[in-house]
Amino acid sequence: MSFNKQVKTEICANKAIKSQEKEARLYGLMLPWLSNQNKDVIFIKSESEETVSEIFKLIEDLTERTLEIEKIINSTKLSVQMNFTMLPLFIRRIIKDDLKVKFINDYCNSEKLRVFFLQGLFLSCGRFSNPQKEYRIEFVLKNQQQVAETIYEHLHNLFFKINLTKRIDNIIIYTKDSETIEEMLTYLGSIKTCFEVMNTKIYKELRNRVNRITNCDNANIDKTICAAEIQIKKILALKKCGKFECLPPKLKKVAELRLKNPQASNSELASMLGDTTRAAIGNSLKKITLLNKN
Repeated sequence: MSFNKQVKTEICANKAIKSQEKEARLYGLMLPWLSNQNKDVIFIKSESEETVSEIFKLIEDLTERTLEIEKIINSTKLSVQMNFTMLPLFIRRIIKDDLKVKFINDYCNSEKLRVFFLQGLFLSCGRFSNPQKEYRIEFVLKNQQQVAETIYEHLHNLFFKINLTKRIDNIIIYTKDSETIEEMLTYLGSIKTCFEVMNTKIYKELRNRVNRITNCDNANIDKTICAAEIQIKKILALKKCGKFECLPPKLKKVAELRLKNPQASNSELASMLGDTTRAAIGNSLKKITLLNKN
């Protein structure tokens, strides 16, 4: 199951109980399809069968009658058309009098109904990306600029870090902020998915940290090997010109140890000698290198 479908399944599992809650969720569900509709037939297209089933269930609950609808399955889209008279009275009123923004404000200004409206909106036009690939949650509305701006304003007032953009005819409300995504999923009632996002983020941060440490260690190893090669060349040059035997005993001891352990770090050389430190080894090798500078 995709993360997007998992969120919608979790939302559908949180049933609206009271009539006002059902109305708020149904309005959020149907909002993306309420523009440019005639007064005879309402057309709905969705990739999610759960979304369409939720619409039917809410309409039947609110009208107390069984719907007679026509389903058309085309590719991955599920198309549905229903008679205008089958809709609850408040939906018909919204369409007839163009009250979309008014009802958004009514539901979003109510703490009890806001979450049900946003749940319905996500079911119909929400998308959630796989957090293993990218952090992104969005609402996509077509040709509804004023509606999108109103929803954006209400989400912004909930302290969500969100953005508003337009792509051709689509107006998109979205966020890529992982903390905002976690807060929004929790608010929508998708707790399980929220925990999975948190776990994914922890794993990715831990993996990145390990990679940084590994890269740093590799860089230090390369630096140590490069420095050791230079030191060995200098020591061999001192031996060749006869200056090596003139070195103080301590420097000779360090030099011989370096020749025998060309890939050892200064700390490892210090451990081999047992009576010195990494800094002292470094200073001794630096002195040896400078002796043969000319």
